[in-house]
Amino acid sequence: FSSRRRHTRLRTVTGVQTCALPIFWNRALTFEEITALYQPATKPQSINFSTMSGTTYGDTPITLAATSSAGLPVYYTSSDTTVARITGSTLTIVGAGSAVITATQPGDSTTLAATPVSQTLTISKATLTATVANATKVFGNANPAFTVTYAGFKNSETASVLDKEPAVSTTAIATSDAGTYVITTAGGEDNNYSFSYVAGTLTVTKANQSITFTKPVDLQESSGTFILSATSSAGLPVSFESADVTKVSISGSTLSIKGPGSVTVNAVQAGNINYNPAAAVSQDRKSTRLNSSHRT
Repeated sequence: FSSRRRHTRLRTVTGVQTCALPIFWNRALTFEEITALYQPATKPQSINFSTMSGTTYGDTPITLAATSSAGLPVYYTSSDTTVARITGSTLTIVGAGSAVITATQPGDSTTLAATPVSQTLTISKATLTATVANATKVFGNANPAFTVTYAGFKNSETASVLDKEPAVSTTAIATSDAGTYVITTAGGEDNNYSFSYVAGTLTVTKANQSITFTKPVDLQESSGTFILSATSSAGLPVSFESADVTKVSISGSTLSIKGPGSVTVNAVQAGNINYNPAAAVSQDRKSTRLNSSHRT
């Protein structure tokens, strides 16, 4: 028949629900035309989504490049936006972990929706190097505060983002002998960083000491002997030396007067593994008495 007829054809618009669109004809329709009006989209399509390689936290964004065999635009979703966030075809790395990235194409009026293609993207932790700075202290003092520096932070981050900063330790204590000790660091934890540790060295130097040489009472040659008295600030034994044994001889801390004249008696302490030698302190014997003075 040739009368004007109104037909309703179902049309699918991408991104919009299926709707009925009226189509008007001014002639008789053929069987094929009538069939086409009610026939759904039958053209198949597929998605080619190349395998993504693993990446690392802090890497630059990835441009996703899946294609549809029908030439239609491909859309993407991420199963975990705390790991990977997608805007358009750009994937931004948010954190270390794994996320399933799915490519879809919903089809159009003539093309069927493609079977989604998914793949797992694994984002490894970035490596953060924690280095302990070398330090020095004097024997007998408490350990100083140790400093850790970091190399490898991403996205302008600092140590404040770490879940747990590494702890620093050494076997040295206040009374440890002078020498060198390893300063280690370990135990750092973070969701986005793994740790590499570089040890430092604590150098314990010898401490200084001083001698206090007690001034003796006046002595006459007839006194014969006298017990010398001197102490070290380190608590180490002090020894004595006579500059002229013909006038004064010393055995241990006992001074023996041999004759009149002037002679110098030195109090010395040579130091040990933890203390430097003390500056010698001298007393000069003049005539029949000893007068106290410090050697310069």
